Amino acid sequence: MALNFPFNLILGFLLGYLAVKLYGFIKGQMRSTIITHDDGVSAKTSMGENISIPWSLVTHAGRFFSTRIKKPVIFVYAESTDQLLSIPDQYSNFEQLLTEMREYIDIPEITLQENQTLNEYLKERLTDSEPS
Repeated sequence: MALNFPFNLILGFLLGYLAVKLYGFIKGQMRSTIITHDDGVSAKTSMGENISIPWSLVTHAGRFFSTRIKKPVIFVYAESTDQLLSIPDQYSNFEQLLTEMREYIDIPEITLQENQTLNEYLKERLTDSEPS
């Protein structure tokens, strides 16, 4: 039984659209970079955003694990500029990056509570550090 013409046309457009979106996603992932240097860490995200955080401005950092995300993620946060950089372990040089970053800042191992997000974890830390 052959599929009818309108269905084939719609399916063709849908598959073409998905292929273009997938290509854009992969292209963005391949363009993303992370560089550590004596002054700080710089990154270009898969969305094309440039982030640069000097080591002297880093207020919170860590390698966290959670029940939702089974693999580790490195994060660096600068409170004064409200910049957050998070790097999942899919990054091809994850362990090397972790070693390089530890030369400049302390990166403790953190386990988030059940269903806790990184943003919630940071919000608790920022609230705790504010004067009462």
